[in-house]
Amino acid sequence: MKETINSWLIQSDPYETSKIKYKKRANDHDYSGFRVRYCLVCERVHENAYYAGEGSNTYYYLGFPTYGLRRETCKHCGKL
Repeated sequence: MKETINSWLIQSDPYETSKIKYKKRANDHDYSGFRVRYCLVCERVHENAYYAGEGSNTYYYLGFPTYGLRRETCKHCGKL
């Protein structure tokens, strides 16, 4: 009798592997809710915060890194 070294076989379904390939990973981040923007006029980083009952406030941050931030004119510079 002829002996085999590996007596097991991995069977894969091509439809199952495609689901695994496009599955969202735990380390993937969604930055759609990130409200911090960079103003091109005053060159400051700002955040428009909306609170129920209080209205809206604009917070300005000094020394905040601007790499990768959306460029948007702040409310203060938009009124000028």
